[in-house]
Amino acid sequence: MLYQSDEVNPFQQAKPVLETLLSAGYEAYFVGGSVRDLLLGREVGDIDITTSATPEQVQTLFQKTVPVGIEHGTVLVIHKGQGYEVTTFRTEGTYADHRHPASVQFVQNVEEDLMRRDFTMNAIAMTVDGQWIDPFRGKEAIESHTIASVGDAHDRFQEDALRMMRAVRFQSQLGFTLTEKVDEAIRNKRSLLKHVAMERNRVEFHKLLNGLHCHEALKVLFDTGLHEQLPVLCKFECDARSLLLEKNLSRLNHRQIWAFILEVLRIDSAFSIAKEWKFSREETKAIEVLLTGFRIMKVSEWTKWCVYTYGKETATDIEQMIACWESIAERGVHLIWESLPISSRKQLAVTGNDLLRWRQSTGGPWVKNMLQQIEKHVVEGSLCNDRAEIKERVLAWGNE
Repeated sequence: MLYQSDEVNPFQQAKPVLETLLSAGYEAYFVGGSVRDLLLGREVGDIDITTSATPEQVQTLFQKTVPVGIEHGTVLVIHKGQGYEVTTFRTEGTYADHRHPASVQFVQNVEEDLMRRDFTMNAIAMTVDGQWIDPFRGKEAIESHTIASVGDAHDRFQEDALRMMRAVRFQSQLGFTLTEKVDEAIRNKRSLLKHVAMERNRVEFHKLLNGLHCHEALKVLFDTGLHEQLPVLCKFECDARSLLLEKNLSRLNHRQIWAFILEVLRIDSAFSIAKEWKFSREETKAIEVLLTGFRIMKVSEWTKWCVYTYGKETATDIEQMIACWESIAERGVHLIWESLPISSRKQLAVTGNDLLRWRQSTGGPWVKNMLQQIEKHVVEGSLCNDRAEIKERVLAWGNE
């Protein structure tokens, strides 16, 4: 395997699972994205295993299992605290809803199992000793940086329309290009995307936006017309597309790019699109803060109070957006943050109880207002974060 001796090798950690299956007389292989990423030299995430053993046979071989998708042949095997999805070799029946197979049939041949997969780079199996099973020339596709379908691309997208979004997402993450056949099939089958749940489209689209090559992937999304099947994005016409794609989006995350999309389309608020895209409230609020901050700060100068109010992470994100939008250098938000005497109200030398004692008064809105006033003076440097000095200032304000 391609890992150096001093690196943590996830395949080596998963090897006992394969060996247990092999020792019991079954076939077993590493498969899918982990094998692809190994060949690409990328960090390997979850390890998936395919086997000739049925789910029931898998469950008898291991002490701790979870039937996460047993109706489709998948059992989660827990080995030394790590979970591995072990799936029986299978073929799939018809896809009545353009998303899910109506049935699955277990088979005894790994090549039949690989035949059901979406793209050739994901249809490579690896033996326990590192030998490849690659009937669809997936390694060749990886070496040529192309995204090719297993079999006819029209059939693959007719079966599962989400595969079209996955194709463009892989382009963004890997920097690969679609083969002509895959590109043509997306153009011809794009209307099927309406059958896919919005939650699944959102996950793929956000992975696309977070990819290093999202600019190229967005262009393909527009050029193939796939965007026409997605809410909000369907509003992009030529001028709006050009405006978005002229920006260098590679440094931005999906929330920042969503704020750009709303700005380009002149949409007032992230809350107005949240329902269509099934955003969580947290996601919506985060995009809204970036959008509002971007619109304010691209025509304003950063002050200590502005940076403090937004917080380091959000202020940095907003500044990255402005630099990308205007094609200018960033204006040193991190330096302003480092110069702040405090980074949160918790670091103030006084509390509301101190104000009540010093003013010998009952509580009320004035306490919150005065704390914010103290906070602002401390942040801006006109008042030291010193208990005695703050007390003197508070009493002076009282006399005034």
